[in-house]
Amino acid sequence: MNVFDKLNEFFRNSEYSVVNLASTIAPWLTPLVPAYLSYSHLTGFLDFPVWAAMGTAVAVEILGFATISTGLDFWKHNRSPDGKAKYKKLPLSVPIGAFFLYFMTVLSLNVILELPIPIEYASWVRVISIFFLITLTIPAGALVAVRALHTDILYGKSVVPKVSENFPKVAERTPQFPSDWRQLTRDQKLKVLDMDRAELIQAGLSERTAYNWHQYAEDMFRGNGK
Repeated sequence: MNVFDKLNEFFRNSEYSVVNLASTIAPWLTPLVPAYLSYSHLTGFLDFPVWAAMGTAVAVEILGFATISTGLDFWKHNRSPDGKAKYKKLPLSVPIGAFFLYFMTVLSLNVILELPIPIEYASWVRVISIFFLITLTIPAGALVAVRALHTDILYGKSVVPKVSENFPKVAERTPQFPSDWRQLTRDQKLKVLDMDRAELIQAGLSERTAYNWHQYAEDMFRGNGK
């Protein structure tokens, strides 16, 4: 194999990694254009000082990125097949509302201010732009709160009731079950119905199995009568 064949093989093997790296970096560079336009209009039209204009332009674009990323994460969670979404759905309305306000802010700063605005309407345009900038603090705070909720769910908090250490007798009165619902006797299925999910987990079932079995028992007995 000559030097050209080795170079050809090297570039062919590196192509995927280079493209993957570029596709990772490129999305983070796209906010530069709207951030620059925001900075330009904040200093030129709204008379912001340089430090405030730079901070505001960066914060607005970070908020836009965060709303899109959070919305997709929440949508993925709510459609998750692993059962966690059955316990706690995440509010998609928060990132959607935050993105709407972000979009209106960028529209008022980067599009409307590029239009030839008659002098008699300049003050109104200024007020509208400042209004949207101020209201961004509301979705930003809400976004922080729901992302904290998302983190709690990812790490297993607030999904199902946890078995308290104050009830050591639970383990003594919880029976052991077969691994398959179809292998349970009628009496065992009645016990599943009478137990809560925390007790089922204490008996050795996984969170998802405890949830499913409890649902099966409710459908079997409470739906048709014992």
